[in-house]
Amino acid sequence: MTEHEMARRLLLPAIMLIEDDPDLGSMMSEMLDVDYRVDWARTRRQADELMRAEGSSGYDALIVDRRLPDGDGLDLIRSLRRAGVTVPALMLTALSTVDDIVEGLDGGANDYLTKPFHITELEARLRALLRGYHAQSANMIIGDWLLKSDAMLIEDPDGRTVPLTDTETHSHPHPRGW
Repeated sequence: MTEHEMARRLLLPAIMLIEDDPDLGSMMSEMLDVDYRVDWARTRRQADELMRAEGSSGYDALIVDRRLPDGDGLDLIRSLRRAGVTVPALMLTALSTVDDIVEGLDGGANDYLTKPFHITELEARLRALLRGYHAQSANMIIGDWLLKSDAMLIEDPDGRTVPLTDTETHSHPHPRGW
């Protein structure tokens, strides 16, 4: 992968997928990886570790399974909301009663999708979540790279700039509004 391709990849929205089912998680990760940078956590503990490593602003959206082997995905969302984290969260679960859905949405999930689901519906719901999420800053740090959104260029760790073409700028509208 060239530097320019790496830089373009860094511009993709970052998604944390929290799903313990290996087959479902693998399929979702592969499907979403075309349009997003996906980190896949299989447990709540792994999700907590990724959040600490990336920071709460390191993700543009979360896809959270409700029943995890080491805890409730809704408890994770609740703790993030109490900490002031506003990253949109889509609850993905087999719990499908009206009470389950209301509890998930009232608990901090921005959307709720029950299993089984169709991948195109998941993708549409994710796009809708991302459209509503806007960051405060015009510039964004991604790893060692700096995105200067007002100038539509990326600065590498050595200070060299990589301009983005109009096609790159507009081919994947970024959820943060630039």
